[in-house]
Amino acid sequence: MQYSAMVELGIALTRKGWRATFWSMNDLSPKRQDKYRAYRARKKAAGLREIRMWVPDMRTREFWEQSVREAEALRNCPGEEETMRWIEALYDEQPGMWD
Repeated sequence: MQYSAMVELGIALTRKGWRATFWSMNDLSPKRQDKYRAYRARKKAAGLREIRMWVPDMRTREFWEQSVREAEALRNCPGEEETMRWIEALYDEQPGMWD
C-alpha cells in the first residue's frame, strides 16, 4: 500500500497562542472543500489573506554546504566591518527585540 505524503500545514495565532493544524491535501471530498471554503471566507472577512511560502529545506546537506560557501564568500569582504557596525547599532537600538 502506498501513502501520499502531501500534507498542508496551517499556523494561526489565537487568543491562547500559536496553533498549528495539519490536514491531508488528498481529501478532496465535497464536504471537506466546503469546510475549507467557509474557513477561508471567515479569515478573509476578518481582514486576513492566505499566503503560501516555499522555503529552503535546512535539513539537507546541500543547504548547509551552500550556507558555508556563502559565509566564506562574505568573510573579509570590503564592506564587512561597516555592515557589522550597522547590524550592531540596530541591535543596540532595540534592546530585547532580538533575544
